[in-house]
Amino acid sequence: MEEVRGGRMSRGRVTTVDVAREAGVSRATVSLALNGDPSAPVAAATRQLVIQVSKRLGYQPSAAARSLRGGKSKTILLLSSAASGSNARMATLVENLAVELAFQGFSLVWQLAIAGTARPVGELTPAAVLTAPTVDDLEFDVLASGFSVPVLPLLPGRDEYLSAVATAQVNHLLARGFTELVYAAPAELALSRISHLRSERLLHAARSAGARTPTTITWPAERSGGRAAVDELLALSSSRVGVCAFNDDVALAMLGALHDRNVPVPARVAVIGADNAGAGQFSVPALTSVDADLGDFVRETVVNLVSIIAGRGPSMVLRLPTTHQVIRRSST
Repeated sequence: MEEVRGGRMSRGRVTTVDVAREAGVSRATVSLALNGDPSAPVAAATRQLVIQVSKRLGYQPSAAARSLRGGKSKTILLLSSAASGSNARMATLVENLAVELAFQGFSLVWQLAIAGTARPVGELTPAAVLTAPTVDDLEFDVLASGFSVPVLPLLPGRDEYLSAVATAQVNHLLARGFTELVYAAPAELALSRISHLRSERLLHAARSAGARTPTTITWPAERSGGRAAVDELLALSSSRVGVCAFNDDVALAMLGALHDRNVPVPARVAVIGADNAGAGQFSVPALTSVDADLGDFVRETVVNLVSIIAGRGPSMVLRLPTTHQVIRRSST
């Protein structure tokens, strides 16, 4: 018999063969004893012995084995691009999704799909796969290929949801009397697609309101470059300027650079962010931001997903909300 050290077989992953050998029963008896079915033809004493041995050896059934045996995987796989996973808003959404799935007895596994790296096709046996891109994205086909289980977009209506942020920003600044508007774009190339969506919506919102055409400034990722960016910003107008930042990260970087240049906020420059990251409430001045409540969307997504996994089909038509609220703080 193989030596047992620290409760586990020393030669590697414990299998049903190891449990059967240690308990002195057949492998079939081990499978019957551990499958959770009380009606299985195994004596109570034998079942208890197998359970005790499996715990002592540290036996863990694989997801693939559970799926083949019962046809019911309890794992949901979420695939998203690295760009989708690089922001706090996405991380919060995934956390809330994991909590709602846990209430339904499912576990969520999130993997960032990075170009040139393998996806876990064949390595995991999920009940379903969620992808962050929508079905009209080129990424969707890449992420969705190879799976034999339902593959569904996590964020239907994503582009409209993301761009609607700019409308809320523009309307807020115009209502506060800022007629000179600027869009502060991120320097990261991975965010360029989302940034383009927001800049286009910002231009449309400004024109619809009869305001001047906003100017776009790419805000540097490093604080050391922020001073030059502030000089560029102030050169656009001698009057008050309202800045719609791509997100709270860019907005907070701007507040730091404006502080370095002793520019009064919001008397000279007002700044509004997006996504309502937690740090914004602690900045000086506190950052005004745009947010959307995704609680109902996440709950409905899980209800839909469970229904599809059970073979009942989607229970409702889902799209991300397009109504955003402004969290008013001192920066505007």
